[in-house]
Amino acid sequence: MSLDEFLAKQIRAMLVASGKVDENQANAAVTFALEYRRTNPNATTEQVINKAKFYAKRNNRPATPERTEPIKKARLPAWRQPG
Repeated sequence: MSLDEFLAKQIRAMLVASGKVDENQANAAVTFALEYRRTNPNATTEQVINKAKFYAKRNNRPATPERTEPIKKARLPAWRQPG
């Protein structure tokens, strides 16, 4: 297990255990924090954890709804069809 995987697992568990965020929000915060770590290689573990907490606290977007039907390929209207 790499350091990033271990850190992601620990941050996710910490955020979910706090009870303030659900699994989806924790995953989004972990992704944001690891992206911060990739762009700032000198960032400490504490800074990465604080970024994850910051994002989890301020991320107010609802989770993406589950799809109930397959995605359909978009078609142009009949009058815009080539030929």
